[in-house]
Amino acid sequence: VMPDWNPAEIIGLRPKRLAFSLYKEIITDNIWAYQRDNYGYRDLRSHPLIHSFLGIPYVDVRLSFNSFIPKKLDENIAQKLVNFYLDKLNKNHELHDKIEFNIVYSCYDFNSSKKLQELLNHDFNENEIKRLEFSLLELTNKIINPRS
Repeated sequence: VMPDWNPAEIIGLRPKRLAFSLYKEIITDNIWAYQRDNYGYRDLRSHPLIHSFLGIPYVDVRLSFNSFIPKKLDENIAQKLVNFYLDKLNKNHELHDKIEFNIVYSCYDFNSSKKLQELLNHDFNENEIKRLEFSLLELTNKIINPRS
């Protein structure tokens, strides 16, 4: 699974150690999380996004999903949401390279209210969904108009 910052697209499936270490140092150890934090998502700057196993880079999917959680969202709702995302990806492997659009709720749009209703079938209540919806709306408004 290579969601989000896909190292295979940039440095290949089996990169040389130098390519991997540069990509890790320049992008996935810090700057990716810095960017998300600046936009209003969780601050995960102290967590590396990719790890190498037998020379193959893998993205920490749980961390990637956490990086799309609005900062102000309640921790209990956030954890339920990350678990929902993991379950959805596990059931829909073909979406591994489309998580920002087909799995996570990364921003508010005109269909957000309707899309969020799927959470009712996954142990979320109306109040939790409304809180998530408001967090996404607030985050999206700040991205569009940072001075607001």
